[in-house]
Amino acid sequence: MIRNNELNFLSFNESSSPVELSASIRFLVQTIRFLKPGKMAYKLDFYERFLNYLRVIGLASLSQNQSVLDDLNSEDESTNHSFARFLIHLGLVEKQDSQWKVKAEYSSLAKDQLLVLLKKSEKPASTKVSEAERQLVDDFLHIRDLVKKYRQPETPFKHIRKHRKTWERLVQSNQLDYEIRLSETLFHLWKFQAGNKIRSPFDEAYYTESGRSAFHNFTRHLFQKYISQLAANLQHPKVFDLGCGYGNYVELVRETFPGSQLTGVEINPEVYHATREKFSTDANVEIINTDFFELNTLKRYNFVLMNYVLFYFSQEDQKAVLKKAASLLKKGGSILLCQYFSGIESLKEQLAEKQKELTLFKKIVMYYSDKILYANTLWNDSVDTFASAVKWDHFLQNLRESGLYIESATNADPYYYSLFVEIKVKP
Repeated sequence: MIRNNELNFLSFNESSSPVELSASIRFLVQTIRFLKPGKMAYKLDFYERFLNYLRVIGLASLSQNQSVLDDLNSEDESTNHSFARFLIHLGLVEKQDSQWKVKAEYSSLAKDQLLVLLKKSEKPASTKVSEAERQLVDDFLHIRDLVKKYRQPETPFKHIRKHRKTWERLVQSNQLDYEIRLSETLFHLWKFQAGNKIRSPFDEAYYTESGRSAFHNFTRHLFQKYISQLAANLQHPKVFDLGCGYGNYVELVRETFPGSQLTGVEINPEVYHATREKFSTDANVEIINTDFFELNTLKRYNFVLMNYVLFYFSQEDQKAVLKKAASLLKKGGSILLCQYFSGIESLKEQLAEKQKELTLFKKIVMYYSDKILYANTLWNDSVDTFASAVKWDHFLQNLRESGLYIESATNADPYYYSLFVEIKVKP
């Protein structure tokens, strides 16, 4: 955990220039991928392929939304800001003669070839593509094989030729559980429509389940450590969980602080009923099914938890949510936000350095997680399940205008994909 007297969180803005690995580190990555000395080498191989998987999806989206390049060249990024940033940071477009254009190495794949690849998971018939594009296609089909194996374990790999048994074991043992689910989700970005929301192929329970997977695989231990530090002087903390889902954080707080009292709000009826039943015998846990803005209570809390909920609100309402959450705090209380933000590579690197975690391997995995985040941000902006992605610069503006500030932060997973952020009311 790093406090704001150690690192000025508010001084970091979203980056505009893509971050890339140095030539020496990229050589190291390729060597590890070739030799595959262990499980983490396979994960590294997965992440490298995942970026190419996203590039295929991005090229397909761009082939159907050429107006985005026109907006980018006219410096009008307001409508499709997330898509423009995705194209730039995934290295799909570059400036040529003062104009943004598709990189030459990715310009041969035609729209119909891309759609065949996406709809049928088959290689395009034409061989007139660059070596870089052939690699994109191979990596895309590799990831699609893993997704299909995840959903249909009895189905043999169609495109994976090497190390089949190891890849199969990684899928069956759920060691790539969250990553494959994310691949499954972001696949549908190829349907992106500039200026319009696309219909989500998943119901809200799917996202809640993905959140539960991420919690158990990545954030559980780190959250327990973080809140234990923040509540070290509290014997019986009172905690409010906004969008409590299946009660993962509620359960962990009760385990960490047996005398704690919790209120969870969950708007999804199906998830609410399951969670209320889960805690039906615990007198210290109250689960409510209501819209947060319609909640009326005189109770005040030491902590208000907000775990991956801000993107369910419009950018205008995100500010209102923060202000209402702050109104539920006891004096000296904190909002604890768990959220991912794209474009803050520099902040996360310095946070890792302050926490003495910035090893060479950490730099590499953070590079991949940062790139993938541009696709996740685009997903939150593009799909009707979500109102608006949570953008760092806008988030900071909301804090300033609401009389709030960041007191501390730490990573919410080993890859710094998401952060835990402690927010307080200015004295």
